Amino acid sequence: MKAALAAFNNPRLLKLAQTIGRMLQRPLAADGYIRRAPGPAAAWTATRDLRAIPTQSFREWWASR
Repeated sequence: MKAALAAFNNPRLLKLAQTIGRMLQRPLAADGYIRRAPGPAAAWTATRDLRAIPTQSFREWWASR
């Protein structure tokens, strides 16, 4: 939770976390969902689909409009 607080309080850190998250999810995501996650999340994704991080954040979308 402390890491999330730090990321949400710092726009640059949030953007970096989103970029890293997008790169790490590439081998796992298909059609906007992560259906099978590795490690401890595998049991959770056995019965649920996890939405993938969007390719463009809301702030990026807003800036482009």
